[in-house]
Amino acid sequence: MRAEPKTSSQVLYFIQEIKKEKQVLDLCRDMGIMIRKLKEEDAGRSVGVLAGVFPPELAPKTAKQVPKGYRMPELLVFCGLEDGLLDRFLAEYRRRGIDPIGLKAVATPHNLFWTVCELTGELEQERAAMQAMSQNREG
Repeated sequence: MRAEPKTSSQVLYFIQEIKKEKQVLDLCRDMGIMIRKLKEEDAGRSVGVLAGVFPPELAPKTAKQVPKGYRMPELLVFCGLEDGLLDRFLAEYRRRGIDPIGLKAVATPHNLFWTVCELTGELEQERAAMQAMSQNREG
């Protein structure tokens, strides 16, 4: 039984592996979460515009250019998920045995103005810092 999509709950995603993409799409549909597939050309667009939070004409004009050769990494951006829905999504993701996606973010009032490229850059820096901290504890 599939839940009805909630317009306020949405996942923006970029996944290149077909099997994993289908698994994530099925999970979102089963949980009633709307989905939007990102394209490489979305790298320079703001998260808020892509999530439908504000129209393109209100997008910030100060966004940085996408670096030449930028390749969008696998990414999930959770937008407007109600209390507990993100936790249930992540638990079900693990329960279904879907291969991990390294970069995940929750849309916030702060990062809605960032481009996807800026968001992925920030997430990659955070991930590297967490891995370094983890290695320091182990070493």
